Amino acid sequence: MKTILYKYMVVLLVLGGLAACSEDNLVKNPTGRYDSDNFLTTEEEAEQAIIGIYDYLSVAYNNFNDWSSLYLVKLVPGDDAYMGGAGPSDQPKLQDIDKLTHEADNPAITDIWHALYRIVSSSNALINNIGDVENKDQVVAEAKFFRAYAYFELVTMFGAVPYYTENPTSKAEESKPRTPAATVYAAIETDLEEAIAKLPLKSQLPEGQKFRIAKGTAQSLLGKVYLYQKKYGEAHTILQTVIDSQEYGLEEDYGKIWMKEGRAGKETIFEALYSSKNGHDWEVPGMVLLNPTLLLSLWVHEVELLQRLRILV
Repeated sequence: MKTILYKYMVVLLVLGGLAACSEDNLVKNPTGRYDSDNFLTTEEEAEQAIIGIYDYLSVAYNNFNDWSSLYLVKLVPGDDAYMGGAGPSDQPKLQDIDKLTHEADNPAITDIWHALYRIVSSSNALINNIGDVENKDQVVAEAKFFRAYAYFELVTMFGAVPYYTENPTSKAEESKPRTPAATVYAAIETDLEEAIAKLPLKSQLPEGQKFRIAKGTAQSLLGKVYLYQKKYGEAHTILQTVIDSQEYGLEEDYGKIWMKEGRAGKETIFEALYSSKNGHDWEVPGMVLLNPTLLLSLWVHEVELLQRLRILV
């Protein structure tokens, strides 16, 4: 009798549990990540998305996970740096690039390739999916700048590369053939021209956000794009526009430009900022901060050189 009663109780519990488990209870919203179907519908979400692209820029210029760096990959093949380290086993991927013995699958190069295409992918996602939010014009312009910037780095390093304005949705689309370099350059110019039309001047950016992409940033990159194509007349015109804007200039106290309070100062046209809150062995973040900042801040010195020498093309 007890056995039969126990079996009935088990059956009732199971049936009761099944009745309580509706489909609504089984479908849960994911936590810890956003749903792409309804993201980018508010001004706050648009801000989060564009700042995420800025974050990819810092990864591209210095990836602490595996010591890959766009700055180093571009620098060490020349004579301005020597990759010695503690010996042949100390970052051999970078030493191979230094000795020009690297292969196509060199991890430092593939890491840079992936980092730049992450910028492209994130920019495409923002441009193509943002809703009708108040800050749409500015963040889309910033995203177009970043897409242009990433492709400029790719085309100057690799020549013809796959060009996407829509992110792949299948394996077949991921295997897109390389786009001719001239076509990529033309697309870069279009993105930058459209960004310039919508971006604010640096002086119009709020305090604490002077690091963000401004009109002069996009104009300066467009000038470099022209120079790499030997379009010297167009380069002179656009860079002269940056000079005449008086938005940028040399700091009176050069000794402060690498200090925290000197970040995104009047010498900065484009600067990759890093956080000092994350620790790392050998205090590397403090050292590496100088390199990408120096590289990117040289843009303003190029403009200053044009201003002083009055180069006429």
